[in-house]
Amino acid sequence: MDDNNDGYHKINPLPLEEAERALEELVDTFAEAVFHWNQKNGDDSTGGMAPSLGIRATAGLGKTSRIISKLIQSGAIGSGYVQFYVPNHTLSKELEEKLKDKLDLELSEMGKDDYSTVKVIKGRNKSGSSEESLCRKAELSSRLISIGLNVRQNLCSNDSHQCEFFSDCKYLSQFRGEEFSNEEREMLTALDMPPIVHILAHNHLFYQTRLNNLSKPDVVVVDESFYKVGLIDKKMQPTELSTVDSEVCRLIYDVITQQQPLLSILRIRGYTSEGISKEVERLRGMFPVGQIHPGMEQSEQLRALKHSDRYRKLFPLLEGVAWELENCIREHSHVVEFRKGWGEGRDNVHIHRRRKLTVSSDIPIIFIDADLHTDILSRFRPDVPVRRLDVDRQAEIHQFSDLTFSKNSLKNDDEKGCKRRRQVSQFIKQIVNLEQETLVICSREIRKKLTGESREEIPQDTQYQGATITHFGILKGLNKYEKYKQIILLGREQASTAALEGDARGLYWDEENEIQWMEEDERGNKHLGSVRRDYRVRGGGEGVSVPVDIHPDKRVQILMEQVRECGSIQAIDRLRLIRELEEYPEVRRVFILSKIPLEISVDYVWRWGDLHRCLDLWEEADGVLPMRQCDLMRRCPESAGSEKKAKKRITKFKLCLPLIKILIRERNILRVEYQSSETGTKYDAYVDGNLDREKIRKSLTEAAGREVFLVRDEEEGG
Repeated sequence: MDDNNDGYHKINPLPLEEAERALEELVDTFAEAVFHWNQKNGDDSTGGMAPSLGIRATAGLGKTSRIISKLIQSGAIGSGYVQFYVPNHTLSKELEEKLKDKLDLELSEMGKDDYSTVKVIKGRNKSGSSEESLCRKAELSSRLISIGLNVRQNLCSNDSHQCEFFSDCKYLSQFRGEEFSNEEREMLTALDMPPIVHILAHNHLFYQTRLNNLSKPDVVVVDESFYKVGLIDKKMQPTELSTVDSEVCRLIYDVITQQQPLLSILRIRGYTSEGISKEVERLRGMFPVGQIHPGMEQSEQLRALKHSDRYRKLFPLLEGVAWELENCIREHSHVVEFRKGWGEGRDNVHIHRRRKLTVSSDIPIIFIDADLHTDILSRFRPDVPVRRLDVDRQAEIHQFSDLTFSKNSLKNDDEKGCKRRRQVSQFIKQIVNLEQETLVICSREIRKKLTGESREEIPQDTQYQGATITHFGILKGLNKYEKYKQIILLGREQASTAALEGDARGLYWDEENEIQWMEEDERGNKHLGSVRRDYRVRGGGEGVSVPVDIHPDKRVQILMEQVRECGSIQAIDRLRLIRELEEYPEVRRVFILSKIPLEISVDYVWRWGDLHRCLDLWEEADGVLPMRQCDLMRRCPESAGSEKKAKKRITKFKLCLPLIKILIRERNILRVEYQSSETGTKYDAYVDGNLDREKIRKSLTEAAGREVFLVRDEEEGG
């Protein structure tokens, strides 16, 4: 274990007003740069580096709405064209509604509905289990995309042929404008037209949709993290290499299955980039893709693509290795990975690459993401200036420092796992107040284990113990929960080390510096190192240090934190905590059931074990808990039966009292003083405020072994 703190979260948050001013200045400067760029280049732009900007700012600062408003108000795009990219169609619907309120034109005088320049552009495939595919040849189009063929020319329409579904294709209808009469067009021209805004999912950043169907935009806005959809990870069976009539393919199979350095051995055997490229051409001749055009029957088109898997997997593998041989001097390949299937798993060969953004450098672009990382962004769009604006959350934040609340610890059905689930379930139930909406976020597997949901497809959220429960992976950018009063973050997302290393292979596939892989043990596990990290305690108080898993390669560690730390903060920020709610003057609360320190200021650091020992102590005390050691030993012999235990329980109970008061608030815990007529010494006790005073006195008399009386009225505090 490395005991050195690595300086994580050494970021000083800004006051909200200062962050808002800084954001305003950034957006103003960018809008002005876009205005001058578009004035200078117009539609005849022939290249050059357009203005670009990355903004990493705390969720809820208003990045998205400010940017759109400023671009419109400044005249930077006039009545031009904006492309807006979001993670998924749930978020695209939210954004569409928000933008329609700002941009829709009222056309009641024409006898038409309001005219909207805002449109969500969907892909050919269905975007949800309940939706139909927009393209009736969606599976076929996916195959064409996977092997790099142009879908429009080969499947939709070209100079000679047209798909039988072309005229009423729901996918293509998205790109056809609304029809107006000449008179209506004249009226529209006279209006102050807002810009056209198309909202697309992130994957379109890497498709040819823009080039085939859409005009060149005046500006592109990329909202939220997009890098995952830009990574290629294709799997193939090892036999797909070993059974090919190709000497180099069989050699690659032998080398990677023996975990040897592929590039080094290929060079030793005399293979060159040129030689492997020639082998690819020879294999293409052996496995040709037949001629395909839009006028063919679908069955003919499928037959023509019977060798498409070779083009989708084998040829990219060989082409990637050929590129590495020519451009890198490292020993190991980043493109090709052999991953052993331990236990009942199956061995696989993974092909890793990074996709290329199809947004050309002469289009102004802005990236908005609370987790934006310069190193990741630079792999897709180099030289983008990134500005960071961190704001503290206006909430009371509690975090537990002794457990990670891992999936395994909560999923297991052994005695320990069942006990942990009962404790978590009770904790959620105690936190929930029927007058305050409470959100619980955990992994999908834990959610299903807690709620008993058995279907593979589950809704975005459901009710559990009076709270709304949802899961990681579907929350980016959503505003649905922004006015909830409390949130419980249960555990964290922790991608496997193998998966993270695979992503690093793809993101950095063309980088010279070799990625440091972790060695597998006899069970296939990769054991990470660790470093100690502090919690960021509000007000700069002395923090608690805990060990945190880290990867020895900085690039893999960056990706780990994008999932683990940034994913946790994204979940917490669904409540939009940087501003207080006008309709709710009380403080909102965050409970983090995971020991991983985050870039967020905490008010209280607790230990789960201490909390439950204190709750057990309170239950045994039956609402009357003396703070004198010998009295406590008599009152609670199971929880505090020795002097050492009693002393420890007294200390821990006082420390945990603020949280205990939240969890059992109906007991109205009060502090009282009692004393014996014999000694005259006063002692504290914590009592259930609902109990009769005489009952409290009798219980303390029994614990003290002599007659006592209360010397001070009950009071809150302690």
